[in-house]
Amino acid sequence: MQLSRQTIDGLQNGDDRARRECWENLFSPVYAICARILGSGVAASDTTADLLSDFIFHHVHALQNPAGAGAYLRLMAVRRSIRAREHRNRMCAFHDDTMSTASTGPEEAAGYRLLQDRLPDCLNTLTPKARSALRLKYTARMANEQIGTLLGGSKQYIGRLLAQSLEQLRRCLEKGAVTP
Repeated sequence: MQLSRQTIDGLQNGDDRARRECWENLFSPVYAICARILGSGVAASDTTADLLSDFIFHHVHALQNPAGAGAYLRLMAVRRSIRAREHRNRMCAFHDDTMSTASTGPEEAAGYRLLQDRLPDCLNTLTPKARSALRLKYTARMANEQIGTLLGGSKQYIGRLLAQSLEQLRRCLEKGAVTP
């Protein structure tokens, strides 16, 4: 995981070509680190996308030595993956507690639990690019134009990709939903 001085300079100057090159070259190695801790799939992909977008848009400006980028990204990938795993474990326990004490009726609570359990499977039906776009849009709160810069595509393309992905998720969740 090496970045050239030219790429670092391009990132620091906001060059879209450098951002795209960085994303394309670093996604796989960072994902491999995240997948070792989180398991391959949506969680590792989401953690990788968050880390790279933070690095490209926020942390690269403080980077002085291009050789330090690889070490920084490896360290951050491990830390964020461990944090994501701990968060996932806490959230599972929280959702179990919340659903058992919810003020909703038992049928509604069961329906929510089914949808929640089904969401990771539905997310896995999306392409990696679609999952990354959703993650960047709704977690990192990025504009479609910024997402297009990272993933490749115009803001209109990203808008269509997001709309189609959300529709696909809705259909997948409804297909598995049980109505009382």
